[in-house]
Amino acid sequence: MPSINVQRFLGIAPKIGDTVIGPTQAQIARNAKLWSQKLRAFGGPGNGEVLSKTTGDIKTIYRFKDDTWLCWTQDVDVVRGPIAGDALEKTYFTGTDAPRVTTNALWDDGTPGTSLPPASYLLGIPAPVGPPVATDTGAGAITDTVDYVYTFVRKWSDSTVDEGPPSPVSNTLVLAARTTSVTMPNGAITTADYGITHKRLYRLASGTRFFVSESTIGTASVADNVTVAALGDAIETTDYLPPPDGMIGLIALPNGITAGFYGNTLYLSEPYRPWTYPANNQYTVNWPIVAIGNMLTSIVVATEAYPTVYRGVDPAAYSPKLFPGLFPCVSKRSMAGSEIGVLWASTGGIAGFDGANIALVTKEFLTRDEWRLDFMPTTMHAQFYDGRYYAWFTNDTADDGTLIGGGLVLDRGEQAFLVTLGEYVYAAAAISDTDEMWVVRRNTIDSNHNYVYAWEGNPQLPYTYEWKSKVFVSPGRENFAFAQIVANFAGGLSLTEIADLAAEIAAIQAANSALPQTDGAINGTYDGFEINGGPLGGDNQTQLAPSGEFLAGAITFKYWADRTLRLTRDVYNSEPFPLPSGFTGELHEFQVSGAVEITQVTLATSVEELASV
Repeated sequence: MPSINVQRFLGIAPKIGDTVIGPTQAQIARNAKLWSQKLRAFGGPGNGEVLSKTTGDIKTIYRFKDDTWLCWTQDVDVVRGPIAGDALEKTYFTGTDAPRVTTNALWDDGTPGTSLPPASYLLGIPAPVGPPVATDTGAGAITDTVDYVYTFVRKWSDSTVDEGPPSPVSNTLVLAARTTSVTMPNGAITTADYGITHKRLYRLASGTRFFVSESTIGTASVADNVTVAALGDAIETTDYLPPPDGMIGLIALPNGITAGFYGNTLYLSEPYRPWTYPANNQYTVNWPIVAIGNMLTSIVVATEAYPTVYRGVDPAAYSPKLFPGLFPCVSKRSMAGSEIGVLWASTGGIAGFDGANIALVTKEFLTRDEWRLDFMPTTMHAQFYDGRYYAWFTNDTADDGTLIGGGLVLDRGEQAFLVTLGEYVYAAAAISDTDEMWVVRRNTIDSNHNYVYAWEGNPQLPYTYEWKSKVFVSPGRENFAFAQIVANFAGGLSLTEIADLAAEIAAIQAANSALPQTDGAINGTYDGFEINGGPLGGDNQTQLAPSGEFLAGAITFKYWADRTLRLTRDVYNSEPFPLPSGFTGELHEFQVSGAVEITQVTLATSVEELASV
């Protein structure tokens, strides 16, 4: 083996031995952005915005009205309404007390506080409990045998309507040139909880019930003197049902259908009517459902045992396919869907549906034990962003109550395998309209309050990557004499930018320095590594400051021979530099860390050999 030359950088494959992984794979790839197989650092978080709920462990965030963050300490699923260009920005959510709907108008009328949104309605429109009562009130235009039903209606300010199922049928009247009065009781329903504003009356004619009139919710009775020829449209909501109070997991499909689940049952709405889930649109599986996700119009139902995929166009005619293989979902929040597939945390790794099959997508490079011990899948929450699966997990709690852990990025499209992330975030939201992802962290400078940050919002202050090569085995014992790192050491930063970033780092470090006096002793682990033995300084420092060395374009290079660390040095340019002499070795490995983009790392036995690579 005359030289070691790495020109592509891939992620980790812990299942494979460190001497037999590919020459471009890694033992460690932490905070390493390997898209296009270059080695780069993830940008740091952008300017933070404090959340309305400043304390508690945030589990869900959702950007509303383009500039406001809804947040919950509950696992809540939120979707926009299916009507494009909806001026009211109707927004539907499950996971609180019952399925609900809010709008920007409700927001403006509510009282903002620590529990957002400040106002919402129960989503489903119930059927009236009692039947209407019809009374013959004298001469009129109706000659027919009639009965009546009525519905509750939620009429929005943009004139769109959510209409519920009909009441029980009224008494029957046989009329000859008569008129009627119909009483429609509200019953015990608190109509304001649902935003119910009106009632609609329907009359039987030729075996079908047709629209008679609409009245406000406060109207107790209405007169009917409408001829058969003048009746309106037939009732459409006969089979409508509100979602059960316990329905959760709400998702939106591109065909206008929304879906949720409760217990063993999958519920599909009528197209573009997310408030109703008829009995014909309900599907029961054999095991308790843990999570659902969609790939376009296909719905993946992940259970405590076997997954099922439902496909269709008509919500009353979706077809199930039970896939072989036991892929239980161990964390509801880990399920994330996109146009390229649906992934979730299972017992043996990350399971995925690619449109045709369900398989354990990490099987080739992660064992079950590595997955369960190193990635804590039962705590995992995830998002699809930029075609990649981002997931975070927690494995400990600091003295101040903040959660400790890390994350991972699974890149299936570019064969980067797994990349780990060195910091836990409490919640994340991918915004497709703006191609952004936002994450929740605790802000140590502001009393550990909950803040939301743009992911990679500050590329000028990046995280520090660590990338450790495979163990290269030489055919004989070698002494590598020189190494070279080809990288963008200049980084494009001006002296003014460097000074500004240095001041920002100093502010973070000063805030972190004060924590031991106010937050107690520093101890514990951070991403599996001892904290008080390293330069990070403390497990309660959730806003970590880089060392600042990268501002000058430095890369820290380490070299091992026969598992013994032989060299640690900072490298500032692409010139060759000497490696230690006086020994030979059979096993060789190196590590680079920093924030400078690297395109090549070479180790050689001479300068001439280095130049020939």
